[in-house]
Amino acid sequence: MKSWRVELSFAAALLLLTSFGSAIPAFAQQAVASATLAGRVEDSSGAAISGALVAITSLDKNQTSLSRSDEHGRYNFFYLPVGSYQL
Repeated sequence: MKSWRVELSFAAALLLLTSFGSAIPAFAQQAVASATLAGRVEDSSGAAISGALVAITSLDKNQTSLSRSDEHGRYNFFYLPVGSYQL
């Protein structure tokens, strides 16, 4: 009776590990649906330019998104669909 439980437990553990192990590559192969772009606006001396309006245009969809640089000259564009862009 004891060996039957050990074999059943081993079989259940093996099934669980193989099921979980096959799910890991599925997460790794998930398609990228969007991206984030971050940058900094500077003048020719390297000083940050705050309040600059930055535009990025999707070349595929001809859609433009705008961002304004912060006090450190940093700007961000979040959730950009995958594609070609002009900044």
